[in-house]
Amino acid sequence: MKQNDGRQSGSKGSDREDDSSEDSKPNKTIARKGAKLVIRKDGEGKPETGEPKGIRPEPRKLPTLPLVSVHEDEADSATQQGDDEVVRLESAAPPSREQQTSVKSQAAIFEERSVQPSEDIRQEEQWAENKSTGWWVAIGGACLLAVLVAVVVIGSQWKDIDDDGGKVPELTVVEEEDPFAGSPEKWFQERAGSIGKQGLAVLQSYMAATDDQNRSHWVRNPESYLKNVTDWSVSVKPRINDITEKQWAISHTDDTAYLTLSTEDENFMPFRAYFVRQNEQLKLDWHASTAWSEISIAAMREKLLEREKKVAEIKANARAQQAEADEAYARKMQAYEAALKASQSQQVKEHVVASGETVTAIATRYGVTAHDLKSHNGLTDSFLKIGQRLKIPTKGGGASDLTAAPVKPVKPKALTEPEMPALAIQEPTLVRCLLRRRDEFYAGPYNDKEHSAFMILAPDKSRYLWAYADKDSELDLELRKLLDHGRFVVDLKKDIRVTVRVRSGKKDALPSQLELMELVHPEWVSP
Repeated sequence: MKQNDGRQSGSKGSDREDDSSEDSKPNKTIARKGAKLVIRKDGEGKPETGEPKGIRPEPRKLPTLPLVSVHEDEADSATQQGDDEVVRLESAAPPSREQQTSVKSQAAIFEERSVQPSEDIRQEEQWAENKSTGWWVAIGGACLLAVLVAVVVIGSQWKDIDDDGGKVPELTVVEEEDPFAGSPEKWFQERAGSIGKQGLAVLQSYMAATDDQNRSHWVRNPESYLKNVTDWSVSVKPRINDITEKQWAISHTDDTAYLTLSTEDENFMPFRAYFVRQNEQLKLDWHASTAWSEISIAAMREKLLEREKKVAEIKANARAQQAEADEAYARKMQAYEAALKASQSQQVKEHVVASGETVTAIATRYGVTAHDLKSHNGLTDSFLKIGQRLKIPTKGGGASDLTAAPVKPVKPKALTEPEMPALAIQEPTLVRCLLRRRDEFYAGPYNDKEHSAFMILAPDKSRYLWAYADKDSELDLELRKLLDHGRFVVDLKKDIRVTVRVRSGKKDALPSQLELMELVHPEWVSP
C-alpha cells in the first residue's frame, strides 16, 4: 500500500512540476476523462516535508477525451483537505475516431472506477447525444408530410368513370407558360433568332429593285406606295453594313406587331426601318419608314406662311382704299367749310324807304334799274310807303347766290372687310411626327388657362410647329400620358413618334400655330 502511495505521490509531483511555471505555490491536480482540475493550496507555498498526504485513488488515465464536469463529491473531498483554491480547469483536444473507439472498448472498466454523475449532468449528456437524432427525426417527418400532401393532391384528380367503381387518373398536364401567348408579337418572338436576317433580306431586295413597280412587291400596301412615292421626298436608303442584333427590336401598335431596324441613312443621319407581317412573310412598311404624311411639316409651314403673306397683302390694300376714301372726304369738307365761311361774310342788302324817296332814286343809289328793283320786290307801280323794306337785287338783276348755304358733303361708309383666303389646312390632316410637351409659347387666341401647348417636329427635327389641345380634354390627357407628364418620374419623355391629325388654328392665329384634333395611334406603324 505504501508502494502504491509512493507511485501516486510521484505522479502528483510531476503534475506540480508542470504547474510550477504558472504559480510558485504548490498545486493539486485532479484528472477526469482527459480533464484536469488544478487546486492551489493555502499558505506561503513552502514545499511540504514529511510523509505525503494520502489521496484518493484515481482511475486509470484514458486517452484524451472531451472535458466533463468535476463531480461535487470530488471537489468537496479536495477542499476538505485544506482551504484550497481552484486555479484552472484544463481540457484536452477533441478525441479522434480511433480514440473514441478505444474509449468505448474500455467504457465498462472506466465506469466501474469512476464516480456516477448527478441526475442533471446525465440529462445534459443524454440531450447532447440525442440532439442529432432529433434533427433527423424532424427532417423525416417533413418528408413524410410532403409525400402525404402529394398523395392527397393526386388522389383528388381521380374520377369515377363507370358504375363498377373503376377509376382512372385524370392528371392535369401543366404546360410551360408562353410569355407571348395572346400577344401580337408572338409570331415575331418565335422567330427571334432569324427574323433579323429575314428583315435584312427584304430590305436588300427592295433596294436592289430598279423601279417603283418592282419595289412595290417588297412593301406593305403596294397601291398606296405607288400612289405616294413620287410625291414624297424621303427615300429608303439605309446603311446596312455591319448590322448587329442590338439594332433590331420587336414591338406592336394595337394588334399589329412590327420589327424595327435602327441604323443610319446614306447621309449618316438616324434612320429607322419598319417591317410588318403579311401572309407569313415580312414586308417593308414604307409609310412608317419614311414618316409619310398627307403633308410634311416643312410643306405645312410653307403653306401657312404663304397664306399669311396673302392675308397681309389683302389687309394692306384694304387699308390703302380706306385711306383714299378718307382723303377725298377730307377735301370735300375743306371746300364746304370755305364756302360756308364766305356765305356767312356776305349779307343780303335791304333798304328802308324814307320820306320823299322814290323807286328811281333808290335804284340809282344802289346801281340797279328801277325795273329790277320793282320786279325783285314784287311792286306793280312806283308808289312807296315810308318804312317799307326793299331788297336790293344784284347788278345782274337776280337775287344774290350767297343767300343760299353750301351743301355739306356726306362722310363715306367704312369699307367692308375684305374676303380672306381659305385656311391653309382646313380639314384634319394626318401627320407622322415627333411630339414634345412645352409650356412656353402661348399667343393670340391660345392661352395657358384653356389650352395645352405641344411641339410637333419633323422626323429630322429641322422644322417644327406649335400645336394646341383643349386643356384637360380626352386628347390632352392621352398625349400627356404618352409623355409621362403629370407623373412622379425623373425624366419625362420627349420627341416620341406619334401619328396625329392637325388643322390650321383660328383665323387670327399665328402662322406657326395649329390645333391638335386627334391622336390616330402612337408610333408610325398603322394598325
